[in-house]
Amino acid sequence: MPDEVVVEVQEHPSYRLPEYVSPSQLSTFTKCPLQYWFASVAGWREPPSLAMITGTLVHDVLEKLMALPPQARTPDTAWELLRTLGAKTVDDLPKYGLAPAQAKDLKEKSAESLKGYFEIEDPREVPIDAGGLEQDIRTEISGVRFNGRIDRITEGEVRRVTDYKTGKRPDAAYLPDTLRQVMLYAAALASIEKPVDEVELLYLNNAERVRRPAYTAAIERATSDLVENRSRMEGAFSNLAWLATPGGICRTCAFRSVCPTQHSDTPTPGSSECNSTLQRQGLSQRLRQAS
Repeated sequence: MPDEVVVEVQEHPSYRLPEYVSPSQLSTFTKCPLQYWFASVAGWREPPSLAMITGTLVHDVLEKLMALPPQARTPDTAWELLRTLGAKTVDDLPKYGLAPAQAKDLKEKSAESLKGYFEIEDPREVPIDAGGLEQDIRTEISGVRFNGRIDRITEGEVRRVTDYKTGKRPDAAYLPDTLRQVMLYAAALASIEKPVDEVELLYLNNAERVRRPAYTAAIERATSDLVENRSRMEGAFSNLAWLATPGGICRTCAFRSVCPTQHSDTPTPGSSECNSTLQRQGLSQRLRQAS
């Protein structure tokens, strides 16, 4: 475990904790609370990466594919959807600050993910209806407000939450963090009296499935983790002091140039000098409105 460093941040009337906790926010916080502060409290956004755009494209293709009647969910239909939706995504690349030349990588990576999907399962055999696709859920879990977007809920003899992953399957040490996400979806569905029997992750690029029973003990562990980390978020926010966890994640962190653990002479996070640096790097800031 890398050393943790306490970083003081500057107070601002528009900096506030999100009202709801999402799985992605929770994952960021557990890896580096200071990175969470920059992204979710101070509201800094970096332009979407090619990997993020590719992931969105593949999710859109699978959503539209699974919304079709079972007999229509063929590979030919999926490739046609990818061509149609991919053409629009390619046209939008300059809007995200990406070069047209990156279209080749987008096409190759999205095709690889779709090919991997069909190696995992035959979508014609998946019992599902349109209401179980890309379902937004907003509820309260053990006193913590939670929201998320579930890729797929499979019906039938086994009711199952499925999450598509277009990145590579993580090492065994990091898999529990990803499984926690779908276990929290299971907890959220149980809170609205729509429990599931299993959760699964489909790693499309690896053509691998990770499936686990939605045991009560597993859901309780994920819930306890959510409650504990929400308490830590609130404590850090009140104290204006956030832990930073320098390590491997720093290589791809959008806030590396203004992180005190990386540069001893950086201005205080949240200061006008810090914000000006992030703006020059092309990041944008979206401040939360008071509720």
